[in-house]
Amino acid sequence: MGGNGHKSNWLVILKNHLEDVKGPGWVDENLVSIKAGLAALALEATLGTHDTEIKALLAAIAGYIDTEIGAIEAKLDTPANFMADVSALALEATLTAIKGAGWTTETLKVIKDAIDAIAGVDTYQEQIPDTDFSLDAIDDTLTSDPPNADAENSVVDIDQNAGDTFALRSLWVNITSFGTGGTKLTFELWVPLNAVVTKVDSVDVTALGIQNLMDLFGLQEVHADGIWITVLTDSGSADAACAGTYRHAKAS
Repeated sequence: MGGNGHKSNWLVILKNHLEDVKGPGWVDENLVSIKAGLAALALEATLGTHDTEIKALLAAIAGYIDTEIGAIEAKLDTPANFMADVSALALEATLTAIKGAGWTTETLKVIKDAIDAIAGVDTYQEQIPDTDFSLDAIDDTLTSDPPNADAENSVVDIDQNAGDTFALRSLWVNITSFGTGGTKLTFELWVPLNAVVTKVDSVDVTALGIQNLMDLFGLQEVHADGIWITVLTDSGSADAACAGTYRHAKAS
């Protein structure tokens, strides 16, 4: 009995000493926190010991990354890295197939000469808009032949111009009066022949109304370096009338 009582007393004394050591505010997790703190201190000490090695390793990693990025940039800056290699294609055979049979070293020159010849051909520029005319004092005499015909007798007036040629595309005339006592209008076509302006056709119209180029001269178009159409009446009163429109094209 006495021995067990001594043990109990020692246990009580030991417990009291432990409580004094812990002090106020001690909880069950304090020892875990202390352990974690000691572990952190040990890691910090280890890192401090290997500080130089760690810095060198990080520097090596950074240098490797810079090198790889530089290589990537160099590839991106070179378009050839992304182009297909066509060096193995049979280019000569392809060109031969394109040229076809009968090709000679002079064929290309012949083609060029043909193109040059086409380029030298005149092309007409169409007149837009049409030219309108209205005559109400047509008389029976031209005081001067084209290209200086009287204005009151001029239906079409396309004067010569060095280096140009013309096409009279269309003509419409509405005859409204032969003049007092008149019975007809006479239309005359003039063009240069051997550099001389010459009357090449003359047609009498005895009915009022609309006439066109085909009706008057039997022509769809007139091509010349200058084109004139004049009109006269058989009335002496100088009051015959017609109006209309024409279109022409010019090539230089």
